[in-house]
Amino acid sequence: MSQVIEGVKVFEKHAVVIEAQTTAETTDLIELRNHINYSFSCSTLGVGEEILVEIYDVSKSAWKPYMVDGYDLKLAKDYEQLHLRQVSALIRFVKPVTVASVGLVVSHPQ
Repeated sequence: MSQVIEGVKVFEKHAVVIEAQTTAETTDLIELRNHINYSFSCSTLGVGEEILVEIYDVSKSAWKPYMVDGYDLKLAKDYEQLHLRQVSALIRFVKPVTVASVGLVVSHPQ
């Protein structure tokens, strides 16, 4: 199955996770599967703006910051792409109020 974007047939799935907006939003749960490579890309963020990634802790039935090597996993100015592979997790994104409209898209194989 493929999509046509601007007249070009593409074979990866591209889906909007957060519509471009200035208001805050927390996404629904997203299940990552270890055999799928995911690319998340957001619109340009301003200085000090971040979209945080949270992971669901099944043992406590609670969300917590997604940490990698001691650092929060997030999208930020000049770091607007995130690539996740060989990961099984339940995640969500937390977008704060932003100055400009910011959206978030996920791309992965069909």
